[in-house]
Amino acid sequence: YQPARLSEKKAEEFQPITVQKDKLTILIAEDNESNYRLFQSILRKEYSLIHAWDGQEAIEKFKEHQPQIILMDINMPEMDGFETMEQLQGNDSYKSIPVIFLTADKSVETEMTCFQVGAIDFVGKPFVPEVLLSRVKKTLELEHYHMHLEDMVKEKTQQIKDIQERVIA
Repeated sequence: YQPARLSEKKAEEFQPITVQKDKLTILIAEDNESNYRLFQSILRKEYSLIHAWDGQEAIEKFKEHQPQIILMDINMPEMDGFETMEQLQGNDSYKSIPVIFLTADKSVETEMTCFQVGAIDFVGKPFVPEVLLSRVKKTLELEHYHMHLEDMVKEKTQQIKDIQERVIA
């Protein structure tokens, strides 16, 4: 398996978008230049993007940038998506990050493995750009609710107590 990597000269021109404080950050672990450019064209308007060519680089960039979500190819050199996911799941500070696996292997076995190793979603390649964008948005929305659920429950509980006190009084 030989990934479609950039030449040294081309790699200098092909820099990922810098992280912007007003945008959520997506780490894209993808070893194919064409696929990454497609992801860029779909996501860069709404999100900051960090790129990794393989799983090992993805873990390093995750530690450095703390993205809100990871889009991860399964078949990558050095460390594939499943191995990378195992590394993330093995560390308490990393395992809460939502991961969407991306792969051309649309077999039921692969899809099931994605969920068994902890992925939140699975997108087969080729995909419809609007569907990928919708899945990313929905995953981030659900993650936001998940992170703030306890605060939301406390707030609603207090609202109910306030209403009860007004009714009883």
